Amino acid sequence: NYLIISLCSLLLVACGGGGSSSPNTSAVISLEDLSVDGPSTKLKSGATFQISAAALYSDSSSVDISSEVDWESDNEAVLSISDNGLVSALSAGITQINATYLEQTASTIIEVIDLDAIEITSIPTTLAIGSTTQLAASGTYSDASIAEFTSLVAWSSSDTSVATISDEGILSIIGAGNSTISIEHNALYDQ
Repeated sequence: NYLIISLCSLLLVACGGGGSSSPNTSAVISLEDLSVDGPSTKLKSGATFQISAAALYSDSSSVDISSEVDWESDNEAVLSISDNGLVSALSAGITQINATYLEQTASTIIEVIDLDAIEITSIPTTLAIGSTTQLAASGTYSDASIAEFTSLVAWSSSDTSVATISDEGILSIIGAGNSTISIEHNALYDQ
């Protein structure tokens, strides 16, 4: 009987005295929300913009998942979007871009504006031979906003023996006569 008791005591010592130890536990971090970062201003038709998406976790961390979410445009005639979040503005309008990841969805609203007209905003009627002057051009968008277009348009003179004009809109008077100055941009014209 004494021998059996001694063996049991040794076994208990080898097993840590038979007492209980605290289990190893680790915090479970879960996805709490998604965020989508869209453009801060309206997009002009023809422009592109990289939208980003972030996963927000329960430990307050965030991870960029732009290439992992499922992107969708509510109106692909206005905006298209690639698998990695590159938006292409196609025509005037307002649409919503949605990002879905692990059953969470976030979205952003984007407005696209079209260029409606271009205009030469300053052109003198009479200039002395040998003189030069800077002309300017502007563009008007579908939301009535106006932008500087002097260096964006293609300038031309109807009679280069009378006047020439540079790509930057600098008009040079060569000789006597009449010449019409014109501008063109994306099939829009003014003179």
